[in-house]
Amino acid sequence: RPLRTRGLSLLPTTLSAAQSILGNNGMAAVNTKGSKGTYDSSLGQDNFSFTHLSSGWEVLCVMDGHGKDGEWPATRAVRTMPYFLAQNECVTQMLKNDQVEAALIFAFDHVQKDLVSSARREQVDIQASGCTAVTVMWNKGSPKLWVGTAGDS
Repeated sequence: RPLRTRGLSLLPTTLSAAQSILGNNGMAAVNTKGSKGTYDSSLGQDNFSFTHLSSGWEVLCVMDGHGKDGEWPATRAVRTMPYFLAQNECVTQMLKNDQVEAALIFAFDHVQKDLVSSARREQVDIQASGCTAVTVMWNKGSPKLWVGTAGDS
C-alpha cells in the first residue's frame, strides 16, 4: 500500500537482537513505499542492509529499485554487496591495507556480474529494471567514511 511504512525483515531473526545491533551502532531504519498513483498496488522496490564484517568494517547498503522488476535487483544487491566484501580473500587484504576504493570497485563489479548471471538463471528481465546503489563503509578505528555509488538517482 502506498505511503505506508513497511515492516522490516531483520537478521538476526529475533527483533530484540536486530534492534540491539542497530542501536549499538547509533542507527535506525524506516522504509516507506512511495505512491505511483491512485490505484498503485505495486511492490516497494527499495531495500537496505547493514552488515558488520569480521574484519571490523561496517557496511551500509541502500538500493533504490526502478522499473517493472526493480525490487529484485535492489534486494539481491543489498545481500550480495556485503558478501563480496566479506568472502573474497583479495578484498579482505585490500581492506586490511586501507585500499577501500579498490575493494568497493571490486565488489560493485561483482554485484553487477552477479545480477546479470542470476537474472538470466532466474528468468528475471533486467533490461528495463535495475537499482541505484549506495554503499557506505567505515571502520571504527578510523575517522574515514567511504561511499560508493552507482546509478542515476
